[in-house]
Amino acid sequence: MTVRPEPSGGSVYLLHFEPGLPVTGNRVARHYLGFAEHDVDARIEQRLRRRGSPLVAAVLAAGGRVTLERVWTGVDRGFERRLKRRHEKPRLCPRCVHDGVTGGRGPLSPAPA
Repeated sequence: MTVRPEPSGGSVYLLHFEPGLPVTGNRVARHYLGFAEHDVDARIEQRLRRRGSPLVAAVLAAGGRVTLERVWTGVDRGFERRLKRRHEKPRLCPRCVHDGVTGGRGPLSPAPA
């Protein structure tokens, strides 16, 4: 039996789009959640050069602004998957929480100060 070494951990990052990009019907993409094995800054630079993520590239092509809002370090791809399955990126985004935006689920209770 072969034992795989434990991954050293990577980083999960959350990008915020301003304005959001209309996707279908009344749905608007406002966030991108990604994983970086080593260097988060290099990974984000790739995204901002329109390499890798078609969604980020489309936001930039439409004249939108992309900002890095949050980074979780020392995590693995399983952590990224768990966050994506939650379908609540606005609740993970400090900017959206501060502005009271919750992804169509109504205002946060209590409202952020």
